[in-house]
Parts: sequence; C-alpha cells; structure tokens
Amino acid sequence: MKALIFLLLLNPLVWAQDNARFSLEDPAKIVAEEFSKTPCRECHVSEFEVWEKTGHARSFWELHRKAPAMEIAQKMGVSLIKRDSPCLKCHYTINDLEPPVRAISGVSCESCHGAALDWVQVHADYGTPGADPKLEMPEHREQRIQTSLDAGMRRGDDFYALALRCLECHSVPDAELVNRGGHSTGTRNFDFLEMSQGAIRHNFLQSFLEGDGRTNAEAEPDEQRRMFVLGRVAALEIALRNLAQSNQEVYGQAQLRFLRESRRKLQSVQDRLQLGHFQKMLTSTADVTVRTDKVTLLEKAKNIGDWAMALEKESLSADWSALDGLIQGTDSEAESAPETPIGPDPAHSTFATLGPGQCVSCHGDQNRWWISDPHGQSVDPFFEASERVQEITARYGLASQDWLRGDSPCMACHGSVITGREKREVQDGVGCESCHGPGSGYLDPHQEGEKGTGDRRSGYIAALTLGLHPLRQAETRAATCASCHYIQDEKLLASGHRSGEKFAIQTALDKIKHWPEPLDFTADAAAYTAISQAKGPIPQVEVADLPAPEAASLSPGPDPAANAPEPSPETAVEKLPGEVLSHVRPNPKHPVIGPDRCVSCHEPQAQWWGRDVHYRSLDPFFDQNEKNQKIAAKYGIEQRDWLRGTHVCMDCHGTVISGRESRNASQGVGCEACHGPGGDYLEPHQEGKKADGVPRPGFTQSLPLGLNPLQEVDARAEACMSCHKIPDARLVEAGHPDGLRFDFAAGVKQIRHWDNPLEDLAVLSATYARVSGISPEQAQASRAAAAVVPEVQTTTDTPVELNDLPPLDPNTDSATLLKQIQQRLERIRSAVQKRSQ
Repeated sequence: MKALIFLLLLNPLVWAQDNARFSLEDPAKIVAEEFSKTPCRECHVSEFEVWEKTGHARSFWELHRKAPAMEIAQKMGVSLIKRDSPCLKCHYTINDLEPPVRAISGVSCESCHGAALDWVQVHADYGTPGADPKLEMPEHREQRIQTSLDAGMRRGDDFYALALRCLECHSVPDAELVNRGGHSTGTRNFDFLEMSQGAIRHNFLQSFLEGDGRTNAEAEPDEQRRMFVLGRVAALEIALRNLAQSNQEVYGQAQLRFLRESRRKLQSVQDRLQLGHFQKMLTSTADVTVRTDKVTLLEKAKNIGDWAMALEKESLSADWSALDGLIQGTDSEAESAPETPIGPDPAHSTFATLGPGQCVSCHGDQNRWWISDPHGQSVDPFFEASERVQEITARYGLASQDWLRGDSPCMACHGSVITGREKREVQDGVGCESCHGPGSGYLDPHQEGEKGTGDRRSGYIAALTLGLHPLRQAETRAATCASCHYIQDEKLLASGHRSGEKFAIQTALDKIKHWPEPLDFTADAAAYTAISQAKGPIPQVEVADLPAPEAASLSPGPDPAANAPEPSPETAVEKLPGEVLSHVRPNPKHPVIGPDRCVSCHEPQAQWWGRDVHYRSLDPFFDQNEKNQKIAAKYGIEQRDWLRGTHVCMDCHGTVISGRESRNASQGVGCEACHGPGGDYLEPHQEGKKADGVPRPGFTQSLPLGLNPLQEVDARAEACMSCHKIPDARLVEAGHPDGLRFDFAAGVKQIRHWDNPLEDLAVLSATYARVSGISPEQAQASRAAAAVVPEVQTTTDTPVELNDLPPLDPNTDSATLLKQIQQRLERIRSAVQKRSQ
C-alpha cells in the first residue's frame, strides 16, 4: 500500500538525491505561497492555530536573529540565513528555486506531510454532495487514501514515514554543517511519540467528524505503542543513512553514537516483545563501525526499512501492551547496574573527571583530532565485540555486559570514566583527562592569561596545583603513557592482553601530536625506560586456554524486572504509615520546558551548571545509593518509581518537563527550578538589551509569565526554601534531612553564576531566617548535632538510640526545637563518653 512513499522517503529521497541543498521536498510542488497563505488553512483551521504557536512556525521570525545561528552561518560563508542557505533545508519552507532562493515560512504543513501539489485536491475529495466526509463510502475512502499516498502524501497515521521525516532533520542531515559550521550533531534522544504528542500535536480529525472540530485528542493507546516502536526503528535507519553520508570527523562519530543509542533503545523493546523483525535489525547493525563502507550501510538501511514496513503492517493487529511500562516511564529502559563491583574501583583522584565534552568548546581543533585518533575510538572494539576483546575477556572471566562498565578493569585504560558514573556504561574512549589529568579543579582557572605565553601563563601555573599534569615535561609524558601501556597484571597478561613491551614512546607521541608548539621528544625514550625499570620487569606468563563456550541462549536478553536485586537486610525497612505525597511544593502554574532550551543563549551558565551539584542531583538515584534506598522504602516509593515525574523525589531532585510527568526524569535540578517554569516567558524575556538589566522590557514582561525575580533576596530565599526546608514530617521521619541545617548564605555563594555583586552574607542569612521561619540558632544547633553524629558512629559499636525522643518538627517554635536538638546532643555526648571509658 505504501510502496511509492517508501521509495520516495527511503531510497533515499528521490528529490533529495540531486537537489536537496535547500529543501527535502520539491519546491515546485509546494502549494503554500507565504507564511499564512496556504490551502491547508482553509479546511484545517484548528490545526493551523496549533501550528502558529509552535517552534516550527516561529523559526521563520526568530532563527535568523539568534547568535548561535549567525555564528554557524558565518563559518559556512552564508550572509543571509533565509536566502541561499543550507538552513533552508530543515528550518524553513521554500516554493521556488529561482535565485535567490528564499524562505516563505518556517517548518510548515508540507515539510512533514509532503509537497502537496499532486494530492491536495485528491485527499479532500469525498465523492459526496457538498464534500461531506460523513457521507463518504468506504470504498471511495480507501481509494482516496491510496491515491493520496501514491501522490506523495504522508498521512497522520503513516507513523514510520512521519518518524523518518522528523529524524531526517532532528539528526542533522548535513555533515559539512557540523564539521565546518560547528552545528550541533542533532537530537540523539529524539522520541517520535513524545514529540508528536507534545506542543505540535494537532489531532482534530475525530472531533471534526463527530463534533465542532476543536478537540485536540491524544493518540489512542494502540497508536501510541506503534509510534513508540516505529520511531525507534526509524532512528536506527536514519543513523545508518547519516553515517553513509559521511563517516568523517565529529559528524561520523556522532552518528555512530546515535546508532548505538538507537540499538540500545530497540533492544529494550525486543526484550519485551520478542519479535523476529527486531532481532534481524539488531543483528544486522551489530557490526557497524565508522569504517563500514557506504554501500553496506545503505543496504543495511534499506533492509531496516523493508522490515519496518512489514512490521508497521503487522502492528495494526498486534498486542504491544507489554510496552506500556516503558512508554509511561514506569519500567526501566535497561537493567540496573549490579550493586557488587566487578573490578577494583577506578583510581580516585583528588579531583573529578568531567569527560571530553567539557573541553570541546575551546579546543575544537584538538577534539577533531581526537575523534579520528585511536584513543578516541578505544571503546569501539568493546561496542563491536571484536574477536580479540571476546577472547581476552573470556580468559579473564569478564562477562560481555560488564565490558563497558566504568568500574570494569577494561575501562580503566580504554575509556573515559566520569566521576560519579562508575557503574554506568562508558560512552567515550581515552579522553583528554586520561593524559592531562582530571579537570574539575583546573577547568576554569587554566583559561586565565594570554595563550601565547605558554607555561608562563598564570592560568597554566595555577592549574598545575589543581590536577593538571605538566605534560611539557618528558618524565610526566612517560609516566602517563606507562600507566596504561606498560602492563604488569599477571591475570590480564595470561588472558592474552599485550604487555606493552614493544611500545615506542617517541613514535607514539609523533602520532598523537595535537598541540601548536614544537616539543623535543628525544628525552622521552630515556624517561620511559627509567620509569619501566622502576616499575620492575613485565611478568612472563603463559596465555591461558580459552574456556569452553557456553550454550548460546535463544533469548536476546533477560527481563530487567526479573533481575532486580533483592534488598539487603540493611535496606529492607518497614514502610511508615500515612500518605505518600507527590509534591512538597506547589505544582508549577506555567509549563516547564527543560534546561536544554536555555543553553543556546546562556552557555557560560550552562557550563557552570554541568559541574554543579544541582546538575548531579539525579546521580544517587541512578546509582541506587543506599541512603536513597532506605528513605524511599520507608516512605513507600518503589525503586522503579524513584525517577518518575509524578513522585515526590523528582519534585526537588529532578527536572520534570510539563507533559512528561509520567515518565522518568533524565536531568537534575535545572534552570527553571529557581528561575521559574519558562514555557511562557522563554521568548518574551529576550526582548531588549541585556545591559539594561531589570528595567529591560523583556524582564518586566516575563515576571507575570512565571519568571522569578531572583535579583531580590526574598525571591532567592523562597526558591531555595521550597526544596531545602521539608514540610512533610513523614518524609523527615523516613530519614530525609529536614533542611534545618541548610546554610542559605553559603549556598548562594557557592552557586553564584551571575555578574552582579553578592550581597552581604549576614543579610542573606537574616533574609532566609525571616522567609523560612528557621532561626539562625535552630540552624546552628542542627548543624552542631550533625557534626557529632559521624563521630559517634565511629566510636560506638551500635548507633545511638534516639527513637524515644520526640521527632524534630521544622514548623515548631524556635525555643522548643532548640530544646529538642539539645536533648539529642546530650544523648550523643553521653554515648561517646561511655564508649571512651
């Protein structure tokens, strides 16, 4: 039924093969004449009203004014973004290729549903008097739909075709735009179902047929399941096509990671549905690398498309309800990391490893070198399950699902293990910090001073005391290389791993040179020899025989729910009686849109946020922190619900985007937690000159639209108090901190990411005491109690019994609360004294 549209979309686009510089559709067949002048508007009134408010429509008025877009255009040699520009392909609609090619609209009806010249009349011909769709005969409807499809229309229920068109742009179909222009590499986590049911949803058809045409209905459950699955399959095909377009530089590596992410998501679907089509897709793409040739990639993409079309047809009668947990966010995408470490903890530094993504903005040339270097690709053999990796890990006794975990012995030298994520899958190869040192301490300081002054620069000198390795010294270079290339682990050597005995440091350094200044490597060989001798000889061991292979399992993977770890005796606690709240602070009155919408204009703040504890506030939940387990169990929240947006934990520990409340949060405490939900003020707050500050029109207009006036200390205190003072006594009783000891003044000083001077700390403290009702005496006493507790835990065999004392209530008066805290301090001091006797 959909053969023609499949060919037009997937072969790849027939139009796109020769003429797609400016458009994914044939401009000669676009019927729209300008922004609001389109035949679609005549019948689809409600749909048009929705579209006018979307980012798709607004791109016509806004994109060319944004600084990041202008910077990309300059790099690409484009003077006008809306004329003769590669931006036209995905951000605008054009209807004429006569120069100068210009935009007539933003992303419009025909961008998604197809250029309409050949089908616009057909799809609206119901074969009835007065063109009444209610009187159309079934045979005529079937013929009308088929004719429209054959003419190039993508209907609202052609989920696979629509998902492909969405992903064609959201994955960025232009390698040069990324590699040369510095454009982002696309939306790796694009979710077709989520996006189609969000701001762009325009499903008025049933309301049009049965009512007044004003009800924008959600997709039915069966439709949502099909959209969910087919969107994931489409991502797999698009990733293959993009990789076939270019495997070079940043773009190629980004598309490879997009492919890996798409396979992981499809595997989670296969785990629940166990369908042959999915297994063929996963098997077909398991061996793809950046070195896979274009013909093979396109053949694989075509196969994915063929299987997808068969799958889409079968889905009309299939029961995919097993996916409901995934769709609603109540079921985890993948198995939780086991509690037991699989290897020694990665070497801990005084400073934290941030990951190579933190270095790209300033060191673009070095990043491009790194992506194409073996160090940047050092995780690839593990993702690709190379024969050598399989043999070595089999002898070593390391299961395949553990190869890429941050605490595996492999990733100590083959990957970048970000601090705090040691139990998760490593995504990047040997990165910047593997050699230059963990960057949390020196990332900001090392930028100070004139770059041309070299090792005399103030930032470089300061960074050497904050974790930066002095790689200008031959001894440091040699020691850094030897830490991974000189192998003395007898078990690893017996498993068949290279010893590094033939490693030639001078040759290696010549290959990895990615710095402008010339360096003399003549001393490195002697330094490496000295370090090797100091380490001692490499053990001479025989390589062990390969263990007998286990019988292959027909199942593609275990059921995550069936493998959930049993609670330990320490964490198996009894649930408290009472109500489990979903919020401890008021529901937002305006839509929350997520921190990604702020990054393009507020890049310095985004970089600060990426290193702050607010950004990492979800990590204890991902890592199944024992304290979190106990609190949640006692309060009455199951582990699978910790990250759900409808549960109390994410009210303060995560960013819950409006419309996605039933799903798992994926980001920590973001911009809107303090600045206010930004859905209504995002655009207005940009009006006026930033230098004008709070009198700026955009700022004033945004206040009634949800923006918090955080220049006022009271507003800041209230924002902090909404999470740091816990009003739910039951949550406190479950073991959650009550917030009494929160130091507002110190907190504001720590999170400062603005230019205006900081207020006097005493003023901050006094304001918080007034706003929160927590006196400085209460806070001081509570902090004093907290300071004693760790001491008593190490000086007594059993914890101090405090359960017989009245529970602390933050809402009680200051004198009573202080008295209760003093009772606890006396009990603790007494226990310490008895222990010391």
